[in-house]
Amino acid sequence: MLTLTVDEALPGTTLERRAGDTLSIAVQAWGHATDVPLQDVELVVHGEVVRTVTPTDAGQSSDRLQLTHQLPLGAHGVWIAARARGGPTQAAHTTPVYVRVNGSGFENPATARHYLDLSEAYLQEIEAELANPGTAVNNQLSRYREGIEKRITETRVVLQELAERRR
Repeated sequence: MLTLTVDEALPGTTLERRAGDTLSIAVQAWGHATDVPLQDVELVVHGEVVRTVTPTDAGQSSDRLQLTHQLPLGAHGVWIAARARGGPTQAAHTTPVYVRVNGSGFENPATARHYLDLSEAYLQEIEAELANPGTAVNNQLSRYREGIEKRITETRVVLQELAERRR
């Protein structure tokens, strides 16, 4: 099991804060020392690991890992998540806590343009599939053309709004 709180808020919550505020973050992971020994727990901010603990760290064990962290906020919002690994194939990842700063969004300014461009590329791939539908049994995209085209248009509006906020 894996838990995350940010200023006592649970994953999926959106918090409103001001630049310069400091967030109190707590992460805990529980495993089983022999069946599912924990390997590590990580605190992830905007996709970057900012803190890791392992069973060899003081006060930690292979059946329980925990960390606390104080995160000062800059001018931009952030998303915060936690992940843990245990045993050879077990992993857990929380949904983020989203933090708006001074009413901003929580997108990562360093990567936002890349992901906007990537989203547009995915939309173009879908449009290419709609333009040249395959004949394979599992190719069902063209059966839902009208709804998919509507959603592509709606998505482009959102992407445009996000791009304009970045200017």
